[in-house]
Amino acid sequence: MFVYADQAATTRIDERVLSAMMPYLKDGYGNASSLHTLGEQARQALQTARAQVAALIGADAEEIYFTSGGTESDNWVIQGVAQAFRQQGKHFICTDVEHHAVLHPFEQLQKQGDDVTYLHADAQGRVAAQQLAEALRPDTVLVSVMTANNELGTIEPIESLAQIAAQHNVFFHTDAVAAVGHMPIDVRKTGVDFLSLSGHKFHAPKGVGALYVRRGVELPAWMFGGGQEQGKRPGTENIPAIVGLGRAAQLAWEHLLENMAYISGLRDRLRQGIAARIERCRFYTPTDGALPGILNVAFASVSGEAVLHLLDMRGICASAGSACNARQTERSHVIQAIGAAEEYADGVVRFSLDQTNTPQEVDDILHALTEIISQLRKIS
Repeated sequence: MFVYADQAATTRIDERVLSAMMPYLKDGYGNASSLHTLGEQARQALQTARAQVAALIGADAEEIYFTSGGTESDNWVIQGVAQAFRQQGKHFICTDVEHHAVLHPFEQLQKQGDDVTYLHADAQGRVAAQQLAEALRPDTVLVSVMTANNELGTIEPIESLAQIAAQHNVFFHTDAVAAVGHMPIDVRKTGVDFLSLSGHKFHAPKGVGALYVRRGVELPAWMFGGGQEQGKRPGTENIPAIVGLGRAAQLAWEHLLENMAYISGLRDRLRQGIAARIERCRFYTPTDGALPGILNVAFASVSGEAVLHLLDMRGICASAGSACNARQTERSHVIQAIGAAEEYADGVVRFSLDQTNTPQEVDDILHALTEIISQLRKIS
């Protein structure tokens, strides 16, 4: 038996995505900056992918910059805004449940003497618009709040938050890595200035992502070299990966609503099954306002790490939270931030599902999990 229930960590490349990439890994190896036919083919593929990614989030193609993924995109915005708008202010705002790709760049700014305010999330991992309104100052230059939490699945009120920031002429960035491809996103409606996304979260290859920069916003160049990506992010483009990102974006857009309905059904099946079979468990994923595929659950009197190892021995892949910090033994900063009860804080497991999972796999998880929790509690 093999069940992959760690889709929020990374996803398998879709076969249709791989098929789209293959020509550019073989005969279509031209450099998009070259003037000959092979280069023109690469350039056309690049622009097609740019339009496909833009369509997924409601942007224009010219507002999309290709990067290596979410971490680079987050760093580019945070460090770029800090550099370009230092005369306007040195105050930044984010939440205490952000991914480390956001938290750590802000910590670096603090070391340089800048001021960062961390909005405290509630028990579901959500921040309120009023909190942001009260935290804004005349010297605030950037607010960064994730679209949806990668550990809990909680969706933040981005539209309300971005509107408040705009009313104070403050830039707004959202790390949408966990959300893009899994829920509807429209940058025009939400009013964000910057948005980060990463391809491997929705069946594109690893190592490719994008940054949305609203037209009219001047973000300084991230690196220096050639003229690629409007001179903002130079370097010969990884055409195969970018083509894969574009095709994955197209597929996600075409099947978004049907996938959401199917995946949320799997998640609810898992949630209800756990609640019916296992006592002393708590769900940290909200029942409303959450991504369709994430279920974060904690079990009293057991180690989440032990649960994961025993699941793995049965061929089931899950995680304790963010895959980027999975090998660290300390508690997740997200679980600490939402005030998880001591009895449950060490027993957290995150299951994340998508359209490639099946009802039978959910039942396999339930069967294995019930036995594992019983086994661990007998020896604890």
